[in-house]
Amino acid sequence: MAQSNFTKVLSRPDFDAENYVREIGSGGDGYKDLLDHRRRVQNLSDETAVAMKKNVYKNYTQFIETAKEISCILYRLCFTLQNLQIVIPVLLVLPHVTDCQDIFNLI
Repeated sequence: MAQSNFTKVLSRPDFDAENYVREIGSGGDGYKDLLDHRRRVQNLSDETAVAMKKNVYKNYTQFIETAKEISCILYRLCFTLQNLQIVIPVLLVLPHVTDCQDIFNLI
């Protein structure tokens, strides 16, 4: 059985480990077949562990990049908010100002 077929068999939603081991054990050379399948399962386990490590690193890297972007956006938002806190009171008073000199006194 090729490794990809082996992977497909183990990945099926209806996979039953007990029945699978019984089928292997009932074959010709049960001990040899069990050792062969054990090796395949170990290889699959090793490949899965490597793939998981790569995915964890990739997701961690994406998380860090996203956190940096959020931090930058928050900084800009705070800066904009500070500017609005200065501008809004001036804009609220503007309709009542009659002389340009009064505007400079507000700032």
